Amino acid sequence: MLSRVEEGQAFAPVTTRHFKRFAALLMVSALANVILPNAIRFWVGRAAQGSIELTAGAKDLLFLFLTVVLVFVAGLLEQAARFEEDSRSIV
Repeated sequence: MLSRVEEGQAFAPVTTRHFKRFAALLMVSALANVILPNAIRFWVGRAAQGSIELTAGAKDLLFLFLTVVLVFVAGLLEQAARFEEDSRSIV
């Protein structure tokens, strides 16, 4: 992806597709980081006590927020790629 940006193809469909895939995988990782430990705690023994405690630290929430921002930026890059392609087809 960075080699295409270096070549001047910042908004090429391949570039935006790679960035979008990276952002999506990072989002899956962030969600798994929050959900999986809580699910394991639930299945291992906390459910037997009758109470469920969901925990997410500030670090986890910050990581989720940053991945949401990256997904948003990926969408903006995809829209910019469409605009660039449209402008090239007009000229």
